[in-house]
Amino acid sequence: MKHVSRSLFACAVVCVLSGGFLAGCSSDDDTSDAATTTEAAKTNDSANDSTDSTDDSTSGSDAGADVCTLITPDEVAAIVGGPVTVEEQPGGGCAFNQDDPRATTLAFASVPSTDTTDGTFNETRVGAFGTLTDPTKEEPGVGDYSAVASGKLGGDNEQGVGVVQVGTSIVQITLVQANGIDGAQVRTMTTDALKLAASKL
Repeated sequence: MKHVSRSLFACAVVCVLSGGFLAGCSSDDDTSDAATTTEAAKTNDSANDSTDSTDDSTSGSDAGADVCTLITPDEVAAIVGGPVTVEEQPGGGCAFNQDDPRATTLAFASVPSTDTTDGTFNETRVGAFGTLTDPTKEEPGVGDYSAVASGKLGGDNEQGVGVVQVGTSIVQITLVQANGIDGAQVRTMTTDALKLAASKL
């Protein structure tokens, strides 16, 4: 049962991340920008006809890095203290799980920022931290912008959430455990995961 709860928590935070990104892409001027967007799309279509091969090689950086393709199980195992296997998460992202469902799981999800400012980062952070009850928050100074928090989610064990932005890439990390690890250690492990993610971006 605890393993199911852990998976649901990871999925919930991935959904929060996606919601934060969509909110960050919205605009108060949607109506007035519609004509401009349509005209820009026509111009881009004609430009893309002659640059398709170039776009293929640069689309990854434009869309933000997918951290799940860059992090290895061994790197995560060094953080959580035991061997892990990786699985894709519904809605995007990946989770590194240990055999014991009570042990620490780290989940990662990537999304591009709208730009290099902290606007999308702040929306993502608020949504992610909102999943925890009375979170204890820290700013570890990782990447361009970063924040970690620990708190409870319908149980007695501390869980962790972290968000880091490097350039136009944002990664959200969730740490789930049922081994009674205290909040300070949860935040330390989440920060280590943020450092790992940032080093790949």
